Amino acid sequence: MNSEEIKERLALIGALAEDAQAGFETMLVPFLLYGIAIPAGTAATYFFVHLELAKFVWLFWLALVGLCQLFLSLYFRRDRQVKIQRASDRIFAALWGSIGFTIMLNFVFFMVGKIAFAVIFFNIGILIAIGSAVSGTLVQKKVQILMYLESALWAACALSCLLVSPYNAPFVIAGATFVLLAIPAFTGLLIMRKKKTGDER
Repeated sequence: MNSEEIKERLALIGALAEDAQAGFETMLVPFLLYGIAIPAGTAATYFFVHLELAKFVWLFWLALVGLCQLFLSLYFRRDRQVKIQRASDRIFAALWGSIGFTIMLNFVFFMVGKIAFAVIFFNIGILIAIGSAVSGTLVQKKVQILMYLESALWAACALSCLLVSPYNAPFVIAGATFVLLAIPAFTGLLIMRKKKTGDER
């Protein structure tokens, strides 16, 4: 392998890393949205149960997820007019979309009596830990370390769901969602906005 081939390969690796970084930044809005919606939805669920309206909880969550997806669809449709299509967009969409689908399957399995209540939230934590770890392999080193740290924290939250009472397991995941998804996503968006403002100047 000559020096030109080495340079070309290094340039390709660098381009792929930048592409993945830009694709990951696009995912900050969904992370922020669900990082706020899930804790709020969890609190509302306990409110429904307290009012003895538990049979309507699944309708509430269906409506909440539907509204989130509608918002994201409209947001990305508007953004797509100026956005360059990236391979990483499809990778992250497939990764996190499949995780979301598997989480929904967990609730279906619980409703038909196939898994225990606490196991749902253990699985959610493990799935998001895996998603964070896989995302970390695709982005640049600075963000990579943060994603690996998030993955480890999500795995710890997942394990704690099996150690606390089943009633408290949703609170663990709801709190982790806000702390590990919403806050980092909001911080990332602020940094991007500040960087963009600085570039325009």
